[in-house]
Amino acid sequence: MFDNHTNEAIAEISSSYESKTPIDDKLIDKYVLTLDRATIQQPTYFQTIIPLINQVLLDKEYGTIDPTGILIKLLEKVLSYINFEEVLELYPPQFIIQNLFTSSTISILCLKILRMNIHQPQTQEFLSSNNVMPQLIQLFFEESTPISVLNSIESLVSVLNSGEVHLLGGTELLYSVRKSNNPILLARLLDLLLVLVDKSNLDTKLYNFELEEIVTFSDDPLFLILLIQFYVNSIGMNLNIEGSIANVLTLYNRGSFDDIVKSEVADLIAKMSYNNYETLLSSFEVFKSYNFIKIYEKDEVEIRILSKSNPDVVHKINPSIYDDVLKNLPLFDHAYFPILINVIASPSLWNSLQPKLTNEKLESLSKDRLFQLLLGMSKYNHTKEYLFNNLPTVVSDEIIESDIRNHDIWRLKLEVLENLKHSEGVSGYQYWQPKIEEAYNLMKFGQSYKHVQPKVEVVDDTV
Repeated sequence: MFDNHTNEAIAEISSSYESKTPIDDKLIDKYVLTLDRATIQQPTYFQTIIPLINQVLLDKEYGTIDPTGILIKLLEKVLSYINFEEVLELYPPQFIIQNLFTSSTISILCLKILRMNIHQPQTQEFLSSNNVMPQLIQLFFEESTPISVLNSIESLVSVLNSGEVHLLGGTELLYSVRKSNNPILLARLLDLLLVLVDKSNLDTKLYNFELEEIVTFSDDPLFLILLIQFYVNSIGMNLNIEGSIANVLTLYNRGSFDDIVKSEVADLIAKMSYNNYETLLSSFEVFKSYNFIKIYEKDEVEIRILSKSNPDVVHKINPSIYDDVLKNLPLFDHAYFPILINVIASPSLWNSLQPKLTNEKLESLSKDRLFQLLLGMSKYNHTKEYLFNNLPTVVSDEIIESDIRNHDIWRLKLEVLENLKHSEGVSGYQYWQPKIEEAYNLMKFGQSYKHVQPKVEVVDDTV
């Protein structure tokens, strides 16, 4: 009746349905990849395969038959070839309405159908006349709604453009959730707002939290983490969050957060350092030397701040950071090595760091740590210049001549060479250029790692 691939797929789905045993998801996935317009144009194709898939989806043993959800993927691919009007011939409007709000597999399917056709006039008319989107938002804020359905609703909202957001209805429910103390629903609200930020002008009352409000969640570190992550993700977006960030930093300076929450604050500080928050960072003195007292005890939060923050901003706010802190740290040790990798990016700090990076010191490092450092140094002109002119042994013996067999280190070396190839105008590059290009071409085109015989590389056993 159909082509061989389609017949095989139909036979597999039918067999699994009848025996209530797991479907061969690899076979169906392969069929999804080969399915094209010629496939769906075969006579009675839709009338055969869609009812068969629906039969499985509606079966009480669906979870057993299709544990990986491959049939949803197949159905989504099949339906992608038709418009919403044609979809309604296969799935009557009443069927979609009845199943859309059921928190089931069929609900996810209906949401996917709407998502694929969201910009079509027929789809929008269907959504508007049946008040679909407001009901979905209501479902989104029901605690019992499964994560899979939540993700599907969020995915549907994400494809709306600014001219379609009106389909969501009013914001009364959003304000109601915001006024609650339910951390689960508040976390969902924050997720939804991130989806809506580029589509609508959001009221600052929806996403800003007063200091006293944040304190009320002191016993709920998970929500505090999600709240701070929201502000991390919001930086750079069209949201007025400076007041809330100041509240977070106030509580951080007071020592009000658990260590697990402090790590998120460290990420917030780092993100701020790359996004024009110098005034706020300076006012809270987060980069001042006396705020790194515990770093000598390998405090993870303080190490995280110096490992991830913009080193130029750190130095600008605290010009004595090297003499007071960095100079006294064993930067080549495992715990502090990420700080070294980060701060070499700063030309202003680099001048102070140079004496620490000698041929002898670098060659004493394990191969993985050496090439992690070299990768960092291969990214900036000031460190490239130092490599070319002050570390000839490292460039010759390690970057160019070394015979690396460990897969991860081999890839690091290739990336180092690729970065160094683009060093036009850097002092010293002209001398090394032919050898660097030759080494790069040999690795990139002259040998493949999979053909290289295994060899044990000396790596850092502390990692």
